Amino acid sequence: MQALSRNPGTRSLALGYCFSKCGEFAFEAAFAVAIVSMTEADLLLIGIAYFFRYLPSMVFSPLGGWLADNADKKRTLFAVEAAKGLLALAFFTLFSLSSPVLPVLVGLAMLMTALECLYVPAFRAYFPDLVEKAQLASVNSGIQVIEDAASIIGPLVFSACVLLLTREATFLFFAGCLVSSAISIATLGPARQGARQAFDGRAIVRDAARSVSQLRVSNAPLFAVIGCTTLCAMFATSVIRFILPASVLEHFASEAAVGYVFSLLAAGTVLGGVLYTRFNPRTTARLVVRY
Repeated sequence: MQALSRNPGTRSLALGYCFSKCGEFAFEAAFAVAIVSMTEADLLLIGIAYFFRYLPSMVFSPLGGWLADNADKKRTLFAVEAAKGLLALAFFTLFSLSSPVLPVLVGLAMLMTALECLYVPAFRAYFPDLVEKAQLASVNSGIQVIEDAASIIGPLVFSACVLLLTREATFLFFAGCLVSSAISIATLGPARQGARQAFDGRAIVRDAARSVSQLRVSNAPLFAVIGCTTLCAMFATSVIRFILPASVLEHFASEAAVGYVFSLLAAGTVLGGVLYTRFNPRTTARLVVRY
């Protein structure tokens, strides 16, 4: 955390990330409740909706990496946060002024996913321009702390909006957080620019496939860990994203309860991370696979 407070650039990035993530986690809770309500807890429809929601990541993640290497990072971050803010307002308008239909809601969510894929690489690539290489581990640790805190706060904000205002107010909160994030990004100095390369989608795919092949040969234990955690994350995401909200809504008949449960899950994740090193002082690939 100390590395994040050492210069104005890292402070601005961290503050903007905090705003963005708090709004995002509140949005995720509101979106989950909205999808469950609109589909009447039909797990097949919910699964299809989430499949299409995250489908853009296959295309826009490589593009985000290219933008982080070849475009102005500050402009990318500012433009993405501004566009996400407009989308958040579109969500609010959709739910406030009309009866939303599922395809429109999923389409807006797909745009949100695409923008997030452009944001993350540029955000991560900014820090090597601001701090020494030896401080990057401390920076990454601080960013993780911010994300963990936001994962607890965001769902609680959603619950407060449901209890005190309306569910739609969560989208306004998200928009306000994105505006605050954009303001923080606007205070950043220009990032260093390297040699620019033309975008070549085929080359990016070939490089990714080559990297995976090299990893499998050079570091088989790490490749096994990545494969197993990807498989686990696939099932865990299906439980957390739609099976759990549907079950909570059915059992408690309260949208606010979904926010409480999401926040408790996040708190449990943080506590597990804190206690992990006490029970496992040395991490190995075999230990990760066993868990």
